[in-house]
Amino acid sequence: MELISVLSAIVLNIANLIFSIYYTKRIIKNHWKSFIKKFYTMMIIRLIIVLVLFIILLKVFNFSELYFSIAFFLSYFVVLIIEILYLNKR
Repeated sequence: MELISVLSAIVLNIANLIFSIYYTKRIIKNHWKSFIKKFYTMMIIRLIIVLVLFIILLKVFNFSELYFSIAFFLSYFVVLIIEILYLNKR
Protein backbone atom coordinates (compact mmCIF):
# COMPACT_ATOMS: atom_id res chain seq x y z
CA MET A 1 0.00 0.00 0.00
CA GLU A 2 2.95 2.33 0.62
CA LEU A 3 4.09 2.08 -3.00
CA ILE A 4 0.60 2.94 -4.23
CA SER A 5 0.53 5.92 -1.86
CA VAL A 6 3.84 7.23 -3.19
CA LEU A 7 2.90 6.66 -6.83
CA SER A 8 -0.47 8.35 -6.36
CA ALA A 9 1.18 11.43 -4.88
CA ILE A 10 3.66 11.59 -7.75
CA VAL A 11 0.94 11.13 -10.39
CA LEU A 12 -1.15 13.88 -8.80
CA ASN A 13 1.76 16.30 -9.01
CA ILE A 14 2.71 15.27 -12.55
CA ALA A 15 -0.88 15.96 -13.64
CA ASN A 16 -0.59 19.34 -11.93
CA LEU A 17 2.63 20.05 -13.83
CA ILE A 18 1.17 19.02 -17.19
CA PHE A 19 -1.83 21.30 -16.69
CA SER A 20 0.45 24.14 -15.59
CA ILE A 21 2.68 23.90 -18.65
CA TYR A 22 -0.29 23.56 -20.99
CA TYR A 23 -2.06 26.60 -19.54
CA THR A 24 1.13 28.65 -19.31
CA LYS A 25 1.81 28.04 -23.01
CA ARG A 26 -1.65 29.40 -23.79
CA ILE A 27 -1.39 32.57 -21.69
CA ILE A 28 2.28 33.44 -22.17
CA LYS A 29 1.43 35.27 -25.41
CA ASN A 30 -0.66 37.83 -23.52
CA HIS A 31 0.53 41.22 -22.35
CA TRP A 32 2.46 41.24 -19.07
CA LYS A 33 -0.40 42.46 -16.83
CA SER A 34 -2.85 40.06 -18.36
CA PHE A 35 -0.36 37.20 -18.09
CA ILE A 36 0.35 37.87 -14.41
CA LYS A 37 -3.35 38.10 -13.54
CA LYS A 38 -4.20 34.86 -15.36
CA PHE A 39 -1.11 33.09 -14.06
CA TYR A 40 -1.82 33.88 -10.40
CA THR A 41 -5.47 32.97 -10.83
CA MET A 42 -4.40 29.66 -12.35
CA MET A 43 -2.00 29.05 -9.44
CA ILE A 44 -4.70 29.62 -6.84
CA ILE A 45 -7.21 27.41 -8.63
CA ARG A 46 -4.61 24.65 -9.12
CA LEU A 47 -3.58 24.82 -5.47
CA ILE A 48 -7.18 24.49 -4.30
CA ILE A 49 -7.84 21.57 -6.66
CA VAL A 50 -4.65 19.78 -5.65
CA LEU A 51 -5.37 20.24 -1.94
CA VAL A 52 -8.93 18.94 -2.35
CA LEU A 53 -7.65 15.93 -4.29
CA PHE A 54 -4.97 15.40 -1.63
CA ILE A 55 -7.61 15.22 1.09
CA ILE A 56 -9.92 13.04 -1.00
CA LEU A 57 -7.15 10.57 -1.80
CA LEU A 58 -6.18 10.32 1.85
CA LYS A 59 -9.74 9.83 3.09
CA VAL A 60 -11.26 7.66 0.37
CA PHE A 61 -8.37 5.33 -0.45
CA ASN A 62 -6.93 5.07 3.08
CA PHE A 63 -3.39 5.65 1.88
CA SER A 64 -0.54 5.58 4.34
CA GLU A 65 -0.60 9.20 5.51
CA LEU A 66 3.12 9.38 6.15
CA TYR A 67 4.26 7.96 2.81
CA PHE A 68 1.65 9.82 0.80
CA SER A 69 2.34 13.17 2.49
CA ILE A 70 6.12 12.95 2.20
CA ALA A 71 5.96 11.82 -1.42
CA PHE A 72 3.41 14.53 -2.19
CA PHE A 73 5.46 17.37 -0.73
CA LEU A 74 8.74 16.17 -2.24
CA SER A 75 7.20 15.76 -5.69
CA TYR A 76 5.37 19.10 -5.31
CA PHE A 77 8.70 20.77 -4.57
CA VAL A 78 10.25 19.18 -7.67
CA VAL A 79 7.25 20.27 -9.77
CA LEU A 80 7.64 23.85 -8.54
CA ILE A 81 11.32 23.84 -9.50
CA ILE A 82 10.44 22.53 -12.96
CA GLU A 83 7.76 25.24 -13.34
CA ILE A 84 10.22 27.97 -12.35
CA LEU A 85 12.83 26.68 -14.79
CA TYR A 86 10.20 26.48 -17.53
CA LEU A 87 9.08 30.07 -16.92
CA ASN A 88 12.66 31.34 -16.83
CA LYS A 89 13.35 29.60 -20.13
CA ARG A 90 10.43 31.44 -21.73
